[in-house]
Amino acid sequence: MKIFENQHEGGVRIAARIAIIAAVTLALSSCGSGAVTVGGKGVAGDYFAIVDLRPKQLDVIRVEVYEDFTCPACQHFSLETLPALKRRYGNALVVTVHYIVSPSMQPDALTLYSIANARGDGATVAQALLEAGLEHRVSAENEERVRQVARRFGLGTELQSALSDKRKMEEIRGTWLSVAHKVAHLPFVEIQGEVATNGNMSNLEAIFDSLLRRPPPN
Repeated sequence: MKIFENQHEGGVRIAARIAIIAAVTLALSSCGSGAVTVGGKGVAGDYFAIVDLRPKQLDVIRVEVYEDFTCPACQHFSLETLPALKRRYGNALVVTVHYIVSPSMQPDALTLYSIANARGDGATVAQALLEAGLEHRVSAENEERVRQVARRFGLGTELQSALSDKRKMEEIRGTWLSVAHKVAHLPFVEIQGEVATNGNMSNLEAIFDSLLRRPPPN
């Protein structure tokens, strides 16, 4: 499981990122379009950036998305918004999705995903978990829905073994700790490693259209 880290960030840059996140988290955390633009020179949309963006400079946009399987906004983003964006932008949009688990949530879904991902079935199992309609709370219903997905893919025994493995659980919980300094809300969308925003589709389209040299027609 890959967790995105910018290896070129020094302490000062990380501190700047944290300060900016603290300033705008409240405005973006609702997963609406927000009303904040920090950084950027003529780039449309609501976002915050630790560098000045310039419009019409990119042929391909690289996007990193951070999601929790139990987050309803994340489920909507992956099942509805992201496919629509991929259809519109095609090869001009390269997206990597990272799954994490919030500290207060059950680790079952992310544990199952990690098992499947190690087998090369991560994308298929992730889709099934997103479609399972997990709730953003600790519940027996969530546990059963994850088990149903695990059984469907023949991973029920491996899931139970992993959930009983203390070292494995520390690894799963560690996915949150490795990104907590920047993930201010879910879904968290990071563009070109420097620009952060939420999962609002119209806002993302405004940003993408502004950044691309040749945006697709409306």
